[in-house]
Amino acid sequence: GQVKEDLTIDKLIEKHSDDVKITGDDVLNEYKFLNEKVKADYVLFKTADCLPQVTVTEDEIKAYFEKNKTAFKIPAQVNAEYITKPFPDDKEETKQKVRKEMKDISYEFAADTDLAAAAKKFSLTVKETGPFNRETNIPGIGYDLKFADTALSLAAGQVSSPIETKTGVYIIKTKEKKPERQAALAEVRDAAEKALKAEKADAVAKAKALEALKAIKAGLEKKGSFEAAAKELSLSVKKTDAFARGQYIEGLGIAPEFAEAAFSVKQGEVSGDAVKVHDGYTIVKQDSIIPIDDKKYQEEKDRLKKRLTEQKKYFASITWFNELRKKADLQNNLDKAGGRSR
Repeated sequence: GQVKEDLTIDKLIEKHSDDVKITGDDVLNEYKFLNEKVKADYVLFKTADCLPQVTVTEDEIKAYFEKNKTAFKIPAQVNAEYITKPFPDDKEETKQKVRKEMKDISYEFAADTDLAAAAKKFSLTVKETGPFNRETNIPGIGYDLKFADTALSLAAGQVSSPIETKTGVYIIKTKEKKPERQAALAEVRDAAEKALKAEKADAVAKAKALEALKAIKAGLEKKGSFEAAAKELSLSVKKTDAFARGQYIEGLGIAPEFAEAAFSVKQGEVSGDAVKVHDGYTIVKQDSIIPIDDKKYQEEKDRLKKRLTEQKKYFASITWFNELRKKADLQNNLDKAGGRSR
């Protein structure tokens, strides 16, 4: 039956993925990709610094809003009532006691959703949050996703099971809900203006970076240094510590495009384009590559080869299996179209 069928599929997958081969070059390239480091010099053009030079008109704000309407939504809103027992301390046994008490209280709502009656019976107070959404602080509670998601998932008038947060246990009753809706320009005008200004400032930062890149390249062709060419343009050069691909770079954060540019140019050379980072654009010069430690590579290569082989086998088997499924579905549909019953 099913077990036998599953075993046969497993055997076929295994047989199919046995052909997977990983070469020494594959292992070395992967090791380099993970462990090679680079040092770079760069000039940064911050988008925020270009904001003061940017102006927008009412018509532009309107046009921007119309073009990006879907980005401006008023999120779903909810107003909830709740009763709570806070955790008096961090001890597990006191927390268990509170959990049990709130669990017992929650049985009251099996037949009746009257929060006030249950609160009175157990000497608790019913509190009301007032309207809030998933992104805002909850009045009287603070920012709490678990509370917000629970309140938003209930229908109006429905009562939740006990919900535990860091501070205590809650039972929530959703009073009223307003679904997510498209915003009108008047409600989000400031946000639209801010987003448009940021977009324009980003374009200014990029243009400045490209202009400076041209001048710096001209300076380098005359055998000048990166620093001297930047200084001539009154720009300051920053230096990174050695970093690997995918690693956090001090001052730039996680910047994959910057890393790619730093690794792909030759030593002393400058990237061919302005390179985007999270807060603007950079001109990147490779300072030096720090090669892999060969001794360490020899120690770790077998382990890495094993991992890569397993990964490749896994992907090969999935791809093969999906192809097989597609063919089976196609055959099935052809049979049906031909009017033959199975």
